[in-house]
Amino acid sequence: MSRDNRSQARLAKLINHYLAWNNLPLQWDVEGVCHGLSLMHVKYVLQNKETEFFEMLDQLACLDEKGNAEISPESRDKMDLFISQVVFFANPQQFDAQYKQDNVFNVMELDGNKLTSNFNLALATSLKNWVQILENDIAMQSQEIFLVSAGPHVITVHRKDDQYWVYDPNYPEGIKAFADAEKLLLELAKIFKQDISKNNLGLSLQSITSSQAQLYTERNAANIFMQYNSQDYYIAGEKRSTLDLLGSMNNFELISYLLQEKKLNLEEITILRDHAIKRNQKDIFLLLHKAIIEQSEPKQQKLQMQLMISETAEAGNLQIFEALMQANDATYYLSFFTSEQNIHYLLRAVATGGQPDIMNHVINTVKQKSHERAALENTQLDKPITRLLLEPLANKTDILMELIDKNAHESFSSLISALVEEETDLPSDRIINYLQKAIENNSFYIVRKLIELLKKNENLSLVQGLELSVTQASKTNLSILQLLQKNEVAFKPRIMAIIKEKSSHNSTFWEWLGLRLISFVEFIKEQLNTQKHIEIHEPKRPFLQLSEEFKKAEPTLDAENVPSEVLTYTISR
Repeated sequence: MSRDNRSQARLAKLINHYLAWNNLPLQWDVEGVCHGLSLMHVKYVLQNKETEFFEMLDQLACLDEKGNAEISPESRDKMDLFISQVVFFANPQQFDAQYKQDNVFNVMELDGNKLTSNFNLALATSLKNWVQILENDIAMQSQEIFLVSAGPHVITVHRKDDQYWVYDPNYPEGIKAFADAEKLLLELAKIFKQDISKNNLGLSLQSITSSQAQLYTERNAANIFMQYNSQDYYIAGEKRSTLDLLGSMNNFELISYLLQEKKLNLEEITILRDHAIKRNQKDIFLLLHKAIIEQSEPKQQKLQMQLMISETAEAGNLQIFEALMQANDATYYLSFFTSEQNIHYLLRAVATGGQPDIMNHVINTVKQKSHERAALENTQLDKPITRLLLEPLANKTDILMELIDKNAHESFSSLISALVEEETDLPSDRIINYLQKAIENNSFYIVRKLIELLKKNENLSLVQGLELSVTQASKTNLSILQLLQKNEVAFKPRIMAIIKEKSSHNSTFWEWLGLRLISFVEFIKEQLNTQKHIEIHEPKRPFLQLSEEFKKAEPTLDAENVPSEVLTYTISR
């Protein structure tokens, strides 16, 4: 089979063609996919199955934009397994905000053992120094593989048969071999668009291996960093700071050293802190944030803390958010709850992050403050969530609509439940607006939740009066169309024909994949509402019960009937 079409750009284009046409809540972006593909390569190499990895890329590359190719049922299951893992690794925070691209490998297992990283180095230094580092300080071993990056692009490097092997998702042929460290480094400079004729080479390297692997070397990233003169470097002619590399290292010891010995200024500390927020590095964040507070004027400290609380909420970083909640006896966190405008500001940040536990923290605090106020004033309980969501306020964003836009159905459900608890009925016209938006976004669980509300309010006739255009119906997931049909929506004959065709015809690979991916995303998000962590194992059964179900394009509607083991993803409490 030809090896001239393995590049991520082609693969991303092919898959996005279908995902975009069907208005699905996923997209393969080239920058994200490089990380997903590189992590998949890591897994296959550590399993000694690298050949199978490239065979899978070749199968994907043979598909045309209409999804036409001779694909056996067994191959479809393997492709589904492969693509779904790449989707998860490319954008893990979409499924669980505690995971970022630089720590998502923690959910992978090989032969029952977790993958781990015991060495992480970020450095900008000369080519000569890098040769010394690779050959002597690092000395790559066969039981490990390195993720290498500079900027957003990610590749892998491993050592085999006395050569360095580079997998770059942009290589049409997939992989190249280099005889020595200098040749490898010259290639890395080319890949990452760094002119090293007069400048340093800036790289981040992260070793990944099985937790049971025995590495016969001692490495200390902090010592290497301090030994070699780290300087600025250039990507495509643009000057980059070594601090950006440092932020990717997740090395508490090194950051502590720099704070104590190098006397970083406030701007430098802030850069590192922002990286810690982005990468969910709780301990490093708290260390850096303490340094910022110490260097800030007293009158600025409250503002700094409030800013950090809202930024971590926007990033969906639960651990950091919870740590900041407790800071100074929760004084800074509780200061948000002194006015409805401040609470709404925080709710907007939480909606942006979409982390359901953070949303529940805020909802519970709003309720607690309402109870305290009622007890203090000896008055009846008010309806604080109702006021926040439904009563007019200058420049107020519709939080529920924002959650629908982000397909954050866990947080959406939490707010709806809070309204129900306050015995507040959403106005029917708003429910219909939300429903139309949820259908447009193919948000199955939000559509189902809104229909349940209309049933509760005995306004199901409003659903039955919904009208979808033929174009919209063709882009709407079959699960939603069937749900609407089940609730007696009177579809036009042409739309009924679309439903019949989606339900019965022999689907192309893209149509088949689209049904599986929409269900996959929604199922994972639904499960993470009550269960917190994802672990990846080898599959024991196809996704959403039997693959035959998907050949007929009839995915299960009731999430409660979906088996807990889904594809390679097992949700564990």
